[in-house]
Amino acid sequence: RALLLKCCYELEHDDVLEKCIAFDVFLKKHSRHPAARASRNFSDIMKAIVRRRLSDDKIRADIHNTKHLYFREWLLKKLEV
Repeated sequence: RALLLKCCYELEHDDVLEKCIAFDVFLKKHSRHPAARASRNFSDIMKAIVRRRLSDDKIRADIHNTKHLYFREWLLKKLEV
């Protein structure tokens, strides 16, 4: 599902934020899954990038400081664009 979010973002779909929220609901239901923390962190940072309410520096710091995170390098590249 995290890969689906990446694809939607790359294809500039209008509903990326809604897909992130739906992913959060899925993760809450499956919170015992070992990958849930890294997936949740990825979703949180994706929402921050899409919403653009935080500065790029703050988001970049969050990416660097988050221990469990999928697609770290990809997220950093999205901030450079």
